[in-house]
Amino acid sequence: NGMKEVVEVMRAAGVSDIMAVHWSKLPLIIHKPVEEVKLMNASQHTGEYELTASIDNSFVMDESTRAALVDALSGVATATWADARLIVSASSGDLILKAHKLLSSFIHESATPIPIQLTWGLPDRSPEIVGIEFDLSFRGHGISKSWFFREYMRQSPLVRIGFVFIKRWSKATLLNHNKKGHFNSFAITILWLHFLLVRKLAIFVDPAPFIDRPTSSFSPAAKYLPLWEQHGDGKYNEGCLDTCKQVADTVYDFFRYYASEFDWDKGVATICRSDPTTLLKSNIEWTFNNEVRLGSPIYYRICIRDPLEQTINVARH
Repeated sequence: NGMKEVVEVMRAAGVSDIMAVHWSKLPLIIHKPVEEVKLMNASQHTGEYELTASIDNSFVMDESTRAALVDALSGVATATWADARLIVSASSGDLILKAHKLLSSFIHESATPIPIQLTWGLPDRSPEIVGIEFDLSFRGHGISKSWFFREYMRQSPLVRIGFVFIKRWSKATLLNHNKKGHFNSFAITILWLHFLLVRKLAIFVDPAPFIDRPTSSFSPAAKYLPLWEQHGDGKYNEGCLDTCKQVADTVYDFFRYYASEFDWDKGVATICRSDPTTLLKSNIEWTFNNEVRLGSPIYYRICIRDPLEQTINVARH
């Protein structure tokens, strides 16, 4: 299936600490680094970057194919055969990544399947993805929701930085711990954006255009979104004191809003409308009398509305 293929491709690329989770409500691929790694893009690194392509012992590769693999890397990296292993070295992280891409393309476009394993043999640096904890959803709505949230996150550094803090806080306090029946990161995201809409610190994004995505014609060009804004020195850093103060004041107000302003008995945390305070539990029949207590229980004590699948209470508490 698709999950298995993706896991195999990523492991072949050297991302070993990855696991497919078939038994969860939503099929996921999870990557949790075993230990902190030094990233490939560290500026102080001056040595060669290495990549090893190892061929399965049961496969016999003819000399013309071996030479073609070396030629494919010409001008990008130096490649040398050592028995069934192709040792590739380059002078920079960018070049070794380009070499990896060229090798992967050569392997996948080959008329005869080549059982080959690509592993990183870097002296003191690894590709950035190796040090990042992430998960990949194999559900269409998961992709749609990611792009929907991105429209909010791209609005300002305040939206992004504040969210990162709130999410880390929620995990540290175990408020964000789905396995124990608490909130998940999706719910925390909605709470943060709902608050920003109420305070008019974010511009409303209509969820309707995102409901039918992804489609075959939907191919967005993702651009890097730095947490911090770019300063006069051309760098993205934490040097803007005004932004720091605004984030601190806004996060404080976030806690105050949900502690003393938001009506948990009647209100719904939503980002489905430009004025989210106008939606009440009674408007959508998310009330005590409509709770489901048998089978897969659904409660409406706390209500957080899914922006794309609007019949779902993300909190379910």
